[in-house]
Amino acid sequence: MGISESEYRAMLANNDQLSVKDDGTPRLGKAKTPLVACSHFSGPVIVPTEHEEQVALFQWAEAHEGEHEELKLLFAVPNGGYRPMTTAAQLKAEGVRSGVPDCCLPVARGRFHSLWIEMKRKPNRPTEAQEHWISTLRDYGHSAVVCYGAQEAIDVIKAYLGIE
Repeated sequence: MGISESEYRAMLANNDQLSVKDDGTPRLGKAKTPLVACSHFSGPVIVPTEHEEQVALFQWAEAHEGEHEELKLLFAVPNGGYRPMTTAAQLKAEGVRSGVPDCCLPVARGRFHSLWIEMKRKPNRPTEAQEHWISTLRDYGHSAVVCYGAQEAIDVIKAYLGIE
């Protein structure tokens, strides 16, 4: 059971949102993930937000901390998102910097001092400030990468740590 192509196209046009019930049938209005049109119809394509991808990354890390203690050191940098002006001003005064990558694993491996990950969602690209931070971190001996989704970030972390 599913929805027809015309229903799907109408949802896109109305900017409706879609989630999936436990039995696999679609449900409107509950998901925070937007629908994305695709060149050929094969059903709704749900694209997770950067937030959802980052949450998935940290859930994976937490689930594997017992096997790989280094994952306990993975942390997020809360430098993005909407904030009231007063909070933004306080954070800036405390040293929050625009463009700092989203996640850091402060574990040295090989020639690198640490691993920094900027999470993105396609087709988004890093900002000029983010590109500057990534380049500068690399210049100072850190591994800094842009990952499009949790799975790509997991693969990068596994490769960095030498996890099979």
